[in-house]
Amino acid sequence: SPGTDAAYKRCVLVAKGRHVSALLAGGYGTGKTHLAIAAMNAHGLASSYFWKVPDYLEWLRRKAFTGEDGERWSLDVLLAAYISRDFLLVMDDLGAENPTDWAGEQLYRVLDARSDRGLPTIITTNQPRVRLDPRLLSRYAAGLVLCEGKDRRRG
Repeated sequence: SPGTDAAYKRCVLVAKGRHVSALLAGGYGTGKTHLAIAAMNAHGLASSYFWKVPDYLEWLRRKAFTGEDGERWSLDVLLAAYISRDFLLVMDDLGAENPTDWAGEQLYRVLDARSDRGLPTIITTNQPRVRLDPRLLSRYAAGLVLCEGKDRRRG
């Protein structure tokens, strides 16, 4: 749709390795997640990871604090792959997580390091800019694209 044309073009460039990031912002149901997943398909699913931000943080908590598999993992070990490996990472629904200091720190660690290393990253959010970590917004501002339109889920 016309309201997501710029986001589509940005996602294509990220998928092809011509840009390193996209920050897709806009209302509910405007196609942000759809575009991010399409970019993963174009980039190659074998070299892409998709996380809803609240699910990613819950996975970190379970692995690091409860040891769901009988073993507790170091946060540094859990974050290492997301910080240093060259794959397309999609972090969906930034801002939907419980905004604790711990959650903010882990997201910052991953997204800051990926930005510093120029690793391909797509972030989606429906939050107003004032609710996003200004440090992350600064790092991903070059890839910021607004997705406009009606909520497609509501017909």
